Amino acid sequence: MLFSSGRSPSSGPSGARTDIGSAGFIGGVLIGGSDLKHAIRWLAVSSEFRRFGVGKMLVEAALSSIPSDSTVHVDTFVACSPGAEATKRLYEGCGFIPLEVWREGEAVRQRYIRPPLKRP
Repeated sequence: MLFSSGRSPSSGPSGARTDIGSAGFIGGVLIGGSDLKHAIRWLAVSSEFRRFGVGKMLVEAALSSIPSDSTVHVDTFVACSPGAEATKRLYEGCGFIPLEVWREGEAVRQRYIRPPLKRP
């Protein structure tokens, strides 16, 4: 089941999560941004539910709540980090392209961006 905060992305962070009632948490995503720039701030899928399409469903739910003419970015695992290959497959499979690797203090992250979708 998918739950949404019901908030507009421009009104602050919003998100979606999945759960299976009393069985617990499967995954969640938080998005933020305004105007034509948005970001996936956090995405997690419980380890026992990985490789079942939950991450893709969460990314698609997040993207569906963002205007299609917006740029969306996510900063995540850099190559050779645990989880980096799965993350690369997920975001590239959802239309994101890899950009620069950046460092802030001890944190090293890979940025992915989904360009605005072209209008017909």
